Amino acid sequence: MTFPKSRSIKPLAALSKPLRLILAGIKSLCLILLLGWATLAIYYSNPPWGWARLALALVFLIFGVWALWISAYAAGGGDLCGAVSGRGGVVQQHQALA
Repeated sequence: MTFPKSRSIKPLAALSKPLRLILAGIKSLCLILLLGWATLAIYYSNPPWGWARLALALVFLIFGVWALWISAYAAGGGDLCGAVSGRGGVVQQHQALA
C-alpha cells in the first residue's frame, strides 16, 4: 500500500510571521503592564521620605526597561532568555565578520 505524498506546509508558514508579530505584541504589552504595575507599587509604598518614593520608582523603571529590552536586544535574543543565555549578540557577530 502506498500513501500519497503529503502536502507542503506553505499555508502555515505564511501565517507564522503574523502570528509571531501578534505574540510579540502581546508579550510586550504584558511586560509593559507588569513593569508599570511594579513601578507604581514602589511609588505608592510608604518610605519615610517623599522624594525616596519617586527616586526608587524611577530607578526601578529605568533598570526594568534596560533589563527587559535594551540588554536583551544587545544580546541578540530579543527577550530576557536571550540575554541570560548569551546566544547571538553584537560582540559575537562582530567577531564573525573579522
